[in-house]
Amino acid sequence: MRSNSVFAIILFTCVLSHAQVHYRIVGDKKISEVAGAEFNLFSHRLFYSLEDRVLKPKWTSENNVPEKILGIFFRFGKSFIIDYNIDYFFFLNQHERYGHGARLREFGFKDNSYSCIVFPPPFGDGAGYAFFGNSGNRKISIDESLGIRFGGTEANAVMTNSLRMKWLQKKEMNYRESILYFHISLDLLWYIMFDYDIGSGSDIVNYLDTLDVKIKHDFGQLYRGSYNRALNKLQKEVLVNIADPYFFLSVWTYARTYLLKGETDFKFPMINVGTFKYLPSFRLGLTPFGTEFYFDNYFSKNDRSYYFYMRHGEKGYYTFNGLGIIGDNLLGNKKLKLNVNGNIWDQPGLAIGGDNITNTVGGIGGALTTTLAHPISKKFSGHKNLWRLNIVGQFGYKTPGYLQGESFDKSPILRIGLGFSEEIVENKMQD
Repeated sequence: MRSNSVFAIILFTCVLSHAQVHYRIVGDKKISEVAGAEFNLFSHRLFYSLEDRVLKPKWTSENNVPEKILGIFFRFGKSFIIDYNIDYFFFLNQHERYGHGARLREFGFKDNSYSCIVFPPPFGDGAGYAFFGNSGNRKISIDESLGIRFGGTEANAVMTNSLRMKWLQKKEMNYRESILYFHISLDLLWYIMFDYDIGSGSDIVNYLDTLDVKIKHDFGQLYRGSYNRALNKLQKEVLVNIADPYFFLSVWTYARTYLLKGETDFKFPMINVGTFKYLPSFRLGLTPFGTEFYFDNYFSKNDRSYYFYMRHGEKGYYTFNGLGIIGDNLLGNKKLKLNVNGNIWDQPGLAIGGDNITNTVGGIGGALTTTLAHPISKKFSGHKNLWRLNIVGQFGYKTPGYLQGESFDKSPILRIGLGFSEEIVENKMQD
């Protein structure tokens, strides 16, 4: 954490104990990407729980054809007119306020503003904006400018992973989360495939332009050569994002579990690997050095869950690699839970702004954090399930380097706050 920041009330890793899922009330001085993801997911969970009490998925038993047809029309109309638009706000808020905005705040911009309350197609153009404030006399480096450009899609990648971890913890998907996942998981794919008009202020256009400036500065030549050639390359690379089983499972959750059956949650299948349950996924990410590929791996065993990733980028100019692991509930009892999040990478140095532009030393770097959670309340009854209030703290350190959702510069990590653990008590049938 940079010296001008205060403690963050967020937990990035999550605690799992007997089909529990954890949501966080989050906040920090810079309103970071990881803080935004947890806050949006908690707010979304609270909102759709209250909504389901008023607009129930089923109003009749639907034991005959007319009732079933009416039920399907009601659920589709509700989800299309209400849920789709509301969930788009959570997606766009993460993209603009906690994505571009987080990088703006990190790099010293003040008085930024955001446009996040808009309607998605076909109700509106779906265009949100982050308006730059004033950075004062602080110099902004090329790498920081790149971070601002891809900060929106980066923030939604952080939110995507956080939602996957919550699904892994409770081993089921909710239909409202599946609609939200539709927005956030397709963010980068949509931008690269469809939102790329020159002069439109597109994140992708701005990213390619700024990356050209960086590589011309470092190597005396352009990266993309021509806009169309660079765009065509990106459009081929981003197709790897289709290899996401969670997306197809979320479509199944919405279409069959909710729309056809009128149920809210789907206990999704996983691959058996020895004594573990496992699901992989692939995706593309943007970095200050160019694009990189992620190989995400999610494991579950009893009351423990794990996330392991590898990432690689090789663009002819820069080569960069990294890997990391999150272990949830490695040490768990009634009084204390312990989680570990470790990352290591080998990448070029970054240019960091300030009174002057300084360059960090490239090569091996990493980040290590441990998270402790302690319950401070007894279990209390909520909508369908049981809840418990926890106090959490995350402690660690990050060296200079690019790590998705974290600051560019070196930073000690100190995050404390409150969490709400939800214990699943209903026995839902496999779809």
